[in-house]
Amino acid sequence: MGDGRGARAQFAHLRRDLDGLTRGRWARLPLAVASEAFATVAWYRLNRAAYLAWGRRWSTVRGVLVPLNLLARVLVPSEIDYRADIGPGLRILHPQLGVVVGARVVAGAGLILAGGNAVGDGAPRLGDHVQLGVNAVVVGDVVLGDGVVVGAGAVVVHDFAGPGTLVGVPARPA
Repeated sequence: MGDGRGARAQFAHLRRDLDGLTRGRWARLPLAVASEAFATVAWYRLNRAAYLAWGRRWSTVRGVLVPLNLLARVLVPSEIDYRADIGPGLRILHPQLGVVVGARVVAGAGLILAGGNAVGDGAPRLGDHVQLGVNAVVVGDVVLGDGVVVGAGAVVVHDFAGPGTLVGVPARPA
């Protein structure tokens, strides 16, 4: 889960994130790069790389860069904390709905967030190729295994080894 250990790795991850948006068709590159989804992911990756390179000093530097952060809030409607450790292949399908990912989240490769998602309020650990449907929420110190799909509007509060689908409030296997 979450293999973003070094600052340089974040740029390799960003390339994998972009591959997911273009689905290997580089003719889609201009539209992908101009999308809110890419802006959200790129902003997270840049902040994460800076944090990994500079450590806690990055929080101070971010304070100095308040005008840039305010501009980012306008361009990037979602908030992914730079301390979250998310593997390559991150995709956000509808960033206009907002996405919030907390500081202590650890997620593997291929995380797909449909939009309107909240992941945090504890230290959730998400395996590889986890997908969250629209408005799905993962809270607490929950562990989700590889290949878990969380249905739209579901609220995950318990561990699930996966693979499989979780639905409902609280979320249960489908």
